Amino acid sequence: MSVIYDGSQIESSSVKPNLDNITTSLAQQLSTTTIASIISNSTLITTLSPKTNYPSNTTAAHIGTVSNTTHYPLPVHFNMPDEDTVKNADQTAAGLITCVSACFLILMILMTLFGQRMKRVGIRWHVLNCSVWGLLHLAHNASFGDTSKAPWPGYIKDQQWVEAAKQVECFTRSVFPAGMIFVYIEQMILTCSPRLADRFCFNFIFALLLLPFQNIIMLFCLYAHWIDYQWWYEPIDFFNIVTFPLFILMSMVYLLFCFFGSCCCCYTATRRGPPKEGGKTLGTFTDMWLLLPYGWVGTYLYSPSFSLTMIPFTVDKLFDFIMNSGLMDIIMGGGGTNPDPGVTDTPGTGGEEADWMSLMLNVSTMSLNALPWFMLTFPIVHCVMALVCIRMYREQFFFMFTCGRVYEGNARSYGAQSQKNQPQPIQWANTTIRTEDKYPPPTYPTATMQQPIHIENIPTITMS
Repeated sequence: MSVIYDGSQIESSSVKPNLDNITTSLAQQLSTTTIASIISNSTLITTLSPKTNYPSNTTAAHIGTVSNTTHYPLPVHFNMPDEDTVKNADQTAAGLITCVSACFLILMILMTLFGQRMKRVGIRWHVLNCSVWGLLHLAHNASFGDTSKAPWPGYIKDQQWVEAAKQVECFTRSVFPAGMIFVYIEQMILTCSPRLADRFCFNFIFALLLLPFQNIIMLFCLYAHWIDYQWWYEPIDFFNIVTFPLFILMSMVYLLFCFFGSCCCCYTATRRGPPKEGGKTLGTFTDMWLLLPYGWVGTYLYSPSFSLTMIPFTVDKLFDFIMNSGLMDIIMGGGGTNPDPGVTDTPGTGGEEADWMSLMLNVSTMSLNALPWFMLTFPIVHCVMALVCIRMYREQFFFMFTCGRVYEGNARSYGAQSQKNQPQPIQWANTTIRTEDKYPPPTYPTATMQQPIHIENIPTITMS
């Protein structure tokens, strides 16, 4: 066995006695930069044997061209990211998402208030309400969100706010599902009768429901936390527990209504004759279907957070009822029918029920792990879905960023055809005078407008 250093061969019997001399000479000849380049370019890292015992005084300076019979160790250190680094990365990403979401919410507020294409329908006031309270949601989540993802934890110092942090969070995430209940009802009415969208009384009713009525109830439930009164349950939590199931129920009802509306859409598309002014058009049914993903995306993002209020309520108020009703035995796989002969699974020991319960637990665990990101990204997702699914916001977005070159002019009536598809009325020569909402008859040229008569062209008649 032999070892080769810098092209010179050394017998294996003299390696150990002369090891110190070799180390000293190599350290004098090789600079630090050379050693670093040898270490970085060496291919011995993948060929080192972990079971070989080496002299205790072996260093990195001994590395050279070594034969296959002798190996010297090379210490390799992998810099794994620590928890603080990962935490800082999550906080940076959360801070960036918070700032971008705030910009989108401010844009939605300005478009809602001053947009040229905006109509006075309920979805407009719902988006305005969600955008305003969404800013509060971002500010609250940035301070009281998940400890590893809150971008600026603890920057809110108000003691009352700190004590009611859970109630404020429940308040901000209850705005969307509560408002969508009224939006679904309004959209079903407008699909059947689009002309109501231009009626002041109809719009005023839903504006009252979505702005003063809803906000007064929610603010009362929030401030009831500081009222010296023994409530049956926390008011704002109870408000969320009631409105969210109603929101899920209305989503299912609206889905069934969309299938019914599709039949009306087919009838409208195949009907002959010119469309009625303000009647149902294909755009009406398109708006009907596009409202469904707008609401269901919110349902998906808010569903995990609903467990934060529903689980404590179930444990506090419904635990005895659930345990005595036998519902837990059915869920866990017990209390079922007798097993078939030859089947090893018995009630209470597993089987399909246990697999279903395990799947539910896994989905719940994944949802709770993703809950901080769901709550953080909901405002910006809400804005994007409004721009995509709601026609007047989509038109206003293109109108604004094209400086009026797209969708020029004010918004037309709800459900109306475009101007180029509408029949043009008869234009009379004189439209300044109107009697009984009827155009006057056409005017004819007067004598002053006729060709002049020249005297010299008149034939002369002589009298005999």
